[in-house]
Amino acid sequence: MMLRKIILATVLTGLASATLCAPSHAQAGIEDRVRRLGLHGHGDDLVDVQELAKTPYESVGALIRELHPIARPERAEIDDARETEHLISTIAALRFITGGGNFYTVSGQDFCAKTTWKFGDSEEEKDRRYWLYFNRANCVSFFAIWPSRYRVYLAPLDAQRELIIKWRQWYDTEAKAYRFAPPPDSPEKTLLFWQCARGVYSPPPRNLL
Repeated sequence: MMLRKIILATVLTGLASATLCAPSHAQAGIEDRVRRLGLHGHGDDLVDVQELAKTPYESVGALIRELHPIARPERAEIDDARETEHLISTIAALRFITGGGNFYTVSGQDFCAKTTWKFGDSEEEKDRRYWLYFNRANCVSFFAIWPSRYRVYLAPLDAQRELIIKWRQWYDTEAKAYRFAPPPDSPEKTLLFWQCARGVYSPPPRNLL
């Protein structure tokens, strides 16, 4: 009888341990996918993002925790190209997962922020200002891409910090009740949707879809 009790206790303890460890293993898998975004090619990124979209609430939390400002954003593509690509893919993943399956809601919970940065008179700074304000007249996006040249522009540092705060506040107050829409229903639409989320493609007019 005593031996049976010991065996039963051991089995129950093992089951409890497995139950407790399962969420942490799942979370570790999410965080691994988030950490490698942008570091191994866009095609692989899309595979990871599609997996992340299967657990949207948890994945969005991990993506938001990964956001951080990049200093000297006016030189980010030159000085911190690897980190810049990771940041862009992280934000694109947030857009993809919160945007649902409709091209026209691709921005999902995208945000913009005001900046006190004074853009310079060089052609580079003029282009940077143009593209960062491209979608909104009074506030800048976290990043913008000149699609035909794949030229990347990051928001000024004060705007980056404000945008990270907005993402965190949204997650803390609204994400739990957010209705994450299902992803696109075909590989072609999924790829196009991802390109839109990255800012390298603008969807055609509705009447052409």
